[in-house]
Amino acid sequence: MRSEISLARKLRNLREAGATHIEFHNTEAPAKDALAIMKVVRNEGMKVGMATANAFRLPEYIGGNFGHPNPKVREQAIAAAKEYIAVAIEVFDADVYVYWNGSSGFNLLLGKPYKETYLWIAECITEVVRWMLTTYGHERAIPFCIEAKFNEPPSYGIPADAAEALAIINLLPEDVRPFVGTNTETCHSKIGMKRFAVEVALSAAFGKNFHIHLNDGTGAKFDEDRPFGLDWPTAVETVATLVDIDYQYLVGIDVQPFPADTDEQQAASVKTSIDEFKKAQQAAALIDRAKLAELQFSNNDTEILRLFNNALRMGN
Repeated sequence: MRSEISLARKLRNLREAGATHIEFHNTEAPAKDALAIMKVVRNEGMKVGMATANAFRLPEYIGGNFGHPNPKVREQAIAAAKEYIAVAIEVFDADVYVYWNGSSGFNLLLGKPYKETYLWIAECITEVVRWMLTTYGHERAIPFCIEAKFNEPPSYGIPADAAEALAIINLLPEDVRPFVGTNTETCHSKIGMKRFAVEVALSAAFGKNFHIHLNDGTGAKFDEDRPFGLDWPTAVETVATLVDIDYQYLVGIDVQPFPADTDEQQAASVKTSIDEFKKAQQAAALIDRAKLAELQFSNNDTEILRLFNNALRMGN
C-alpha cells in the first residue's frame, strides 16, 4: 500500500519524471481550494494543462450527466462544468477543459432514450460553451474537449468513441462548434476495440483533435491506464500518426502506478510513458514516408510490415 503524499511532493515527482503540466478534476482540486492549489503548482515550476468537472463520482450522476433524461441532473452537470471552467480560466490558466462522458450512457437495452441522449449532450455543451464565450469572450475562452469512452462505469458509454464525439460536435450550432473538439485516449480506444491512432487521425480530419491522453492496456477489458509503450507497436503507430497529422497540442499522460509499485515508484508509470514516447519518436522517424506511401499505393502489405517492423526493432 503506497503512502498518501502531498501535492507538492506529487508535483515534484512528476517534474522529475519529465512532466511539465498537471491535470485536475474538481473532486481532487475543489474550486474553493483552487487559489491555494495553484500557488503550490507555480512553486513547483509546473502548469495546469487540463481541468475537468467529474461527471460520474458524485451520487447525482449515478445514472448519467449531460445526457440524463432528468433535466435537474443535466442542470447540475451544467452548473458544475461552468464553475470549473471559471476556475480553469481564472485560476489555473489551463489549456483545455475536458468533458469526459463518465456515467453518460446506459446499462441495459433501452436503459436510456438513445436519440435524445445525444441531443441532450449537445444541448448541454451548447449552453456551457455559449456561457463561456459570453463571460470570457473569444480570446479568453478555452477549447472544450469531449472525451469518449466505450464503457465503464456504464455498460454502454455515450459518446462511445471519437466518431460519436464528432457526431455530437456536428449537432452543435455554428457559433459553438469551433470551440469544441476531442480528447482521445489510448485505453478508451482499446476498450472499444478501436485503433487509437485511427481515432486520432479521424479527429484530425475534422480539425478537432485539441488534446490527447496517452496510456495503454492489454485489450478490450477495462480502463487499465498502464504506461504508454506497454504495447510497443501501438506506441510507434501512435507517434507516427501524430507526426503525420502535425499534432501541435499538449500530450497528456493518463496513467496509474502498478498495484505493487512502492512509495518511491509513485511517478514511475509517468516516467516510463515519457521515456517510451521519446523512443517511439525515434522509431517513427526511421519509417521512410515516401517508401511507405509507395507501398500503400501498390497494396504491398508484406513490405509495409517489413518496413514497420524494422523501425520497431531499430527504434527500441
